[in-house]
Amino acid sequence: MDMGKRGRRQETCSRGYFGLFAVCLCGAIVLYQAQVRSDVVKGADTGVLDKDARSTLASHERETKDDVAREARGARGQESSAAREETNTASKAVEISDVGRVEYKEYGRPQSPLIVMIHGASSSTQVVREWERTAALLGSRGFLVVLPNFHTNSATRPSSSSATKSIQKVVDRIVEDKSTNSSFTIMGKSWGGGQALRYVAKHENKVHKIVLVAPMGGDEPSTWRSHERPKIPALLLYAEDDQVFRPHRVSVLKSLLPNLTVKMAASGGHKILPEFDEQIASFVKREGHAELRRGRR
Repeated sequence: MDMGKRGRRQETCSRGYFGLFAVCLCGAIVLYQAQVRSDVVKGADTGVLDKDARSTLASHERETKDDVAREARGARGQESSAAREETNTASKAVEISDVGRVEYKEYGRPQSPLIVMIHGASSSTQVVREWERTAALLGSRGFLVVLPNFHTNSATRPSSSSATKSIQKVVDRIVEDKSTNSSFTIMGKSWGGGQALRYVAKHENKVHKIVLVAPMGGDEPSTWRSHERPKIPALLLYAEDDQVFRPHRVSVLKSLLPNLTVKMAASGGHKILPEFDEQIASFVKREGHAELRRGRR
């Protein structure tokens, strides 16, 4: 009888120890995830991502690989045959003396209102291609869309300490070469959204509108300390279940961009969702075609 009681007591203790261990393990995992997310945000805020932060951000962005590849192949199928014929796509490069060569894709026709898109941080080509569906749509609707691949130059890669300055020089050259009136719309997703914000903080007079998809960084006080808040129209898009972009940043962005419109999808993760395309097209078209007519006169 005593042996039976002792065995049951030992079994109860063992279960208790195992339960305590499980609770501690779960707590440690939660703390680790929070720290990693903090490191990602910190790296994005400075414009330079360290190895762990790039890996974490890239893991979210690589989730888009299969979806983006499929959607990019079928992007033009979403438009009518007439619209497809109106969309010209070309691979080109811009060369700047103190930066070097940066490759880009171009959608639409010259002398159309200009849009420049900035991709996320991952080195996967799928991250650059994530904008292609949207770019093809806007190119077919009367815009000239330029999609640089900033991974094609060591000075503009996310890991470079000079990325922000070099990217701004590249964007300036693109605007100088392709804008009909020295004004354009800038768009950025994730790390690219942070770069778009930094560009607006320094070059508000050149930017007609800004579109942000789950932006990371770009709202650091050092960027905005000496700048008045830009009055340009702005659009923010994100998914409620995005584990990289956190909803509390919406209020921060509203304080920086007084004319910010916010659109949230119920789900979709850290991606440029297909449902965002028409929202973006509607946002940019209101004055875009008026500029197009002026540019062709």
